[in-house]
Amino acid sequence: SHYHGKIVDTHSYIAATKNLEDPDALEILQMLKKRFSKIFIASGPPLDIYRHEWCIEYFSKKEHSNDAFLLFLYQGDISSYKNLNLPLNIRIFYRKDEVYFNTCLMHCDCYIRPFIQESFGIAVSDAISFGKEAIASDACKRPVGTIICRNNDKQDFFNKIDKFSLLQGQKKVLFEQFELEG
Repeated sequence: SHYHGKIVDTHSYIAATKNLEDPDALEILQMLKKRFSKIFIASGPPLDIYRHEWCIEYFSKKEHSNDAFLLFLYQGDISSYKNLNLPLNIRIFYRKDEVYFNTCLMHCDCYIRPFIQESFGIAVSDAISFGKEAIASDACKRPVGTIICRNNDKQDFFNKIDKFSLLQGQKKVLFEQFELEG
């Protein structure tokens, strides 16, 4: 084959395995789904650039207490997260393996990533490949279907979560009306 001097742009992303599920994660998710209307997930090292504090701030508000927020932390110093006085709808998981995390990702409602630096964001792509919604900053190119918020804009990030939640609520009402009428 001849490329005639053209540069071929491609990525090396390989989708996560969908046929492996962690039974402990499934048990926790079943419990959370009974108690909360939606489950949101974020992940990454405990670094400021991941903006985990924005997620915690958002889901700590009383008006968002019907939604569960699961934060998966990897690597780094997690001591600042260990003594937080968090509401019951926020759970922090430390150093869980890929199967456990992906099980949660497959069964969540939305993956959120307000990360402020350019990176590929494998978990965003995994969420989309699992058929889940993802809200992520425009710090870099995101997979088709990602709900994009402006980079380093906390209010826009909060607005995108609000909009997602509102649309999900409307879909649920429409589905329930259809079930009743059908």
